[in-house]
Amino acid sequence: MRSKICKPEGTGLENLLITTRPVALVDQLYTKQWIEFYRHKYRREYSETFARIAKLMEEYNPNAKDMLELACGLGDYSKLFAGYKFNAGQRLRVTATDLSSDSIAWAKKNVNEPEDNLPEFRVLDMSQLNELQRYDIVACLFESWRYHRDHNAARKAMKAVADSLKPRGLFFVDFNYFPPTPPEGSLRSEETVMPDGSEIVQNMHYTTRRDEGSGEEKDYREESMTVTKDGRVATFPIQREPLLRISPQQMQSMIQEAGLHMVRKIDGFRGTPQSTLYVGQKP
Repeated sequence: MRSKICKPEGTGLENLLITTRPVALVDQLYTKQWIEFYRHKYRREYSETFARIAKLMEEYNPNAKDMLELACGLGDYSKLFAGYKFNAGQRLRVTATDLSSDSIAWAKKNVNEPEDNLPEFRVLDMSQLNELQRYDIVACLFESWRYHRDHNAARKAMKAVADSLKPRGLFFVDFNYFPPTPPEGSLRSEETVMPDGSEIVQNMHYTTRRDEGSGEEKDYREESMTVTKDGRVATFPIQREPLLRISPQQMQSMIQEAGLHMVRKIDGFRGTPQSTLYVGQKP
């Protein structure tokens, strides 16, 4: 069955989807109709990767009490951080932030555990981080660090992260570093079956090229979602923000230049050779 590019109104898919709309500086995958898709697709990764982070918290800062999460998305990591009980008996007071007001609104409404230690959610652009409070843990997970507009902005944010940490405080950050694409780009498709039986194919075309403004290399993404529900098929274009290319060497330098010690670097963090978790610690 052939699909067509369309809006959901009148297709019979409107109960699954809400009309897409341009969102300045916000990736559409984390807004409105695609929130449930994103959460369902990646639901298993949160608990598996958090278990590895929890071991590192116990090893390097077992008395941690306060935590700031940058680019928290839908709060899936937030509730895991808030619910984790350290060997010393304490739990973290979690402040979870994201640029997407849709994501924060969803998290405030739907994250209802742990009941006695709910994360505090608020809208914050991590590039504008200027926290007066100091934290034992800061985390920015799942590719989010690559949303900085250029390396200068990333270095500035890293310095702000370092300033927001208490002595012995930890910074967890992870993302992928793929080889540059060929000039024509590269194609990939991934299928996800939703709980209601609908099928969503995420079609992705990646191209590595220099940003016209900053001159720095970024990975540009052209994506669409092909949704099959009750025998009807429709394809929806998705606006995605380009991702800044940051090599492992550049990231390690960025962490060290901010005054943090690189205590761990874990390759294959998300099960692929391109994914790496970096752990910096304030002296």
